[in-house]
Amino acid sequence: MQKKKQVPASDFEAAEKKKQQTQIASQIKKVEENITRLESEIKLLDDKLAIPEAYEALTKDPHFFSSYNTLKKELENEMAKWEDLSSKLA
Repeated sequence: MQKKKQVPASDFEAAEKKKQQTQIASQIKKVEENITRLESEIKLLDDKLAIPEAYEALTKDPHFFSSYNTLKKELENEMAKWEDLSSKLA
C-alpha cells in the first residue's frame, strides 16, 4: 500500500491562490470584451447623432434614448466590475 504524498499547506494555498488569480483574469478578459463592445455601440450611436438628418430620425424614435441610456448604464456597470476584479488581482 502506497502512502499519499502530503502536500504542504503553503503549497496548497499557493496553488489555490494561483487558481483564483487565473479565474479572476479570465473574468477580467470577458468584462474588457463587454466594455469594448459597449463603447463601440455607444460610439456608433454618438456618430449617428452628430449627423443632423440621423439625429432627427433617432430622436423621433420613442425608444432611442431609453436604449441609449441602457447601454451607458451597462458600460458603467462593466467598468465597476472591472475595477472590482482588478483590485482582487493586486
